[in-house]
Amino acid sequence: MEDIKQDDGITLGQLFKVIFGRWKLFLAVFIATALVVIMVITFAYNKNKKVYTASFDLTLTNVNEGKYIDGSTFDYRDLVTIDTLNDVKNSNESFSNISVESLVDKGGISISKEEILDTKDNTSAKNIKYSITAQQKYFKSSTQAREFINAIASVPVKRTIAMLDFMNYSSNIDAFNKAQLYDDQVKLLSAQYDLILENYETLTKTYGDVKLHGEEFKNRTISNELTNVTVEFNNQPISTLQIEIDNNGFVKNYESNSIILRNQLDDLYNTYSNNEKTIEKLQGIEEGLVSKGTNGQSYDFASFNETIT
Repeated sequence: MEDIKQDDGITLGQLFKVIFGRWKLFLAVFIATALVVIMVITFAYNKNKKVYTASFDLTLTNVNEGKYIDGSTFDYRDLVTIDTLNDVKNSNESFSNISVESLVDKGGISISKEEILDTKDNTSAKNIKYSITAQQKYFKSSTQAREFINAIASVPVKRTIAMLDFMNYSSNIDAFNKAQLYDDQVKLLSAQYDLILENYETLTKTYGDVKLHGEEFKNRTISNELTNVTVEFNNQPISTLQIEIDNNGFVKNYESNSIILRNQLDDLYNTYSNNEKTIEKLQGIEEGLVSKGTNGQSYDFASFNETIT
């Protein structure tokens, strides 16, 4: 990637690295936020019934409306199917002794959904709580049961995170690498910056200004991270690059682009020349019509003149 140096040392390459790094950090923030939400799981054991129960909320975007972030269907009942439970089992060696087939076939595990209306402040907002119940006999210890059920509850989060990798959030960055003009690269960086801000704001609206899960965040909140982003980009403004490009006429990949630009210029000259010839021809036709006019005849050349001017 070629860089444009500026008086203050900012380059396109530096800004690209900053924006790309910030996008990767945003994904980390998303993951940390999601994990903060999903980790709020209430786990209990009923001695009389000999069952474990875990209750949890899912505040991932669109999940409670029956969709994942990519628009695919979310059905909470899928969390306790054989396929899902086998995926969970295979994700951790400590679950190797759990018989998923018996757990499902013999009704050893179930999931339910409870919709609770929040009437506080005269609203009827709907809160949804999910509960997973599993019989004690399928687990070798309460610790294993807790970890297994928590892993089931975390499946929607992990699937959402995996979907992010396939979503087109980095299209501006990909296009940046392929762009042949500095002007285009600056516009793409600006678009990516706006996308980062938009997604931070969406996170805040969805989850609130929660503290982030993970040592790298040191209990910072989403708004703290957003502030860091804006400060960083205010210190290295994209607009400054655009001004430098405009004032100095910088051209990216000059050798290859000069051929393209020269061809475009030739095309413009050819178009101009052809238009000139067309105008001359049409003007000649108009003059001929006027010279052949007879007494009392008049011609309306308004639309004709619009064509040739």
